[in-house]
Amino acid sequence: MLQILILVLSALAVILLSILIFLLCKKNNKHQREIDERLKAQQETIDLKNKLTLALQAGELSVWSYLPEEDGFDLADTSTVPQPGMKLQDVTKQLVPEDQEKHRRLVWDIVEGKCDRKAEIFRLVTPDGNIRWYEIYAMGVKDENGKVRRLIGTQKDITAQAKREMALRKYIQRSELAIRSANIIQWDYDVATRKFTRLFVDSTQPDLFIRKPYNFSLHPEDRLILKNEEDLRTEGKDGSHSLHLRVMLEGETEYRWVNSFAVPLEKNADGFVTKLTGLQIDLTPLEKAEESNRMKSAFLANMSHEIRTPLNAIVGFSQLLAQTEDKEEQAEFVRIIENNNNLLLQIINDILDLSKIEAGKIEFIITDFNVSEILTDLRQVYTPRLEKGVELICDIPYPTCIIRSEKNRLTQVLSNLLSNAAKFTSKGSITMGYRVTEGELSFYVTDTGKGIEKENLEQVFERFTKFDSFVPGTGLGLSICQLIVHKLGGQISVESEIGKGSTFRFTIACNSASITG
Repeated sequence: MLQILILVLSALAVILLSILIFLLCKKNNKHQREIDERLKAQQETIDLKNKLTLALQAGELSVWSYLPEEDGFDLADTSTVPQPGMKLQDVTKQLVPEDQEKHRRLVWDIVEGKCDRKAEIFRLVTPDGNIRWYEIYAMGVKDENGKVRRLIGTQKDITAQAKREMALRKYIQRSELAIRSANIIQWDYDVATRKFTRLFVDSTQPDLFIRKPYNFSLHPEDRLILKNEEDLRTEGKDGSHSLHLRVMLEGETEYRWVNSFAVPLEKNADGFVTKLTGLQIDLTPLEKAEESNRMKSAFLANMSHEIRTPLNAIVGFSQLLAQTEDKEEQAEFVRIIENNNNLLLQIINDILDLSKIEAGKIEFIITDFNVSEILTDLRQVYTPRLEKGVELICDIPYPTCIIRSEKNRLTQVLSNLLSNAAKFTSKGSITMGYRVTEGELSFYVTDTGKGIEKENLEQVFERFTKFDSFVPGTGLGLSICQLIVHKLGGQISVESEIGKGSTFRFTIACNSASITG
């Protein structure tokens, strides 16, 4: 019985020992699995960190962390500007002065809850004195109470990009200055609406344009040119890439000569151009210079004839005067010689006056004088010069009108206007007069002569301009009148109707006039 009990106990002991060994093995296996899983998790964490590091490196980013309550950075890459142990002011001091307050605001706007995240660009001064640009992204990490306990951010060195953008901005700004100085206008054109848009560089963002409607009017003779061009574009056909036109910009009163260059900007699915872009270059100074050169060439070509004509008359009639003893013939020859002598003197004086005015050497001697006396004296001088049947009327509102101005130059202007009126008036009358207005005197010379063609009115005061080659003169008189009037602080204008005569009006500055009678 005892043996049986011993056997049973032995069997139980073996069973218990087996169970114990089984449990120990199972526990060891579980522990090993936990170790393996922990190692695997650690490896995954290391791999993830390495991948994150690689991703940050690929994006040229580095990470930093800031604890606002401790005012210290506690996490940063080796390439990050804020390093562990540094305070906020240590980093701020490394920035250029203009960016320091902006850097403080980036941090405290997030800490104070004004924003959850923020991005800014800062310039940092390196120890060797160079400047580098950094793009900073930051966000706040809050606790369960919603208070920001930590700032996490990234830093990216964008120096190369910033320098490229600065170079681009400078290039665009220089281009804009060059475009403006050359009177060049940038425009876009919509084929469907036939509307032009003017482009201006935005000074705050030089790589962007400010767009405004571009309004202008074309010279009547050039309207058909642009219309034909627009019709071609609307039909999907290729138009000209360069047009030579006369345009008047909105708010202006004179036409400009321009060259307009265009290139396709956008096309539709059918390949038709829907939008053009281009430049309009102001050629007015060149056109005027070329016109001036043409007029000067014509002037020089005609000058020999203009001078030779009175000289021939003076020489010829002087010889005839020496050969005749007839009193009437002598008187007639003397009259012809005097007239041609005056004409020759006028031609030479015009040339000299023009050169003096251009050189700024013409003298203006300001004195007090009676305007009414000037008109009276001119009537006596010019009445004998008029053709028979032409009356010279003098409209003098006051016997005495004392002003302070340049007497000789005022007389010269009135004399030139009277001389022109006498040349082109064969019947009727010539009237000259003046009116006193506030701050100025207004003069006029009106004739009943042949008049001026409407299309020639704009060129009346241009130099070397002559509309009748059979009438002697240099074509400088009216141009000189305009220059003198401008010097005297006034303006000159003309009204004319072909076959009915012309009226020239001009003003001169006059602060006060002493009037009697």
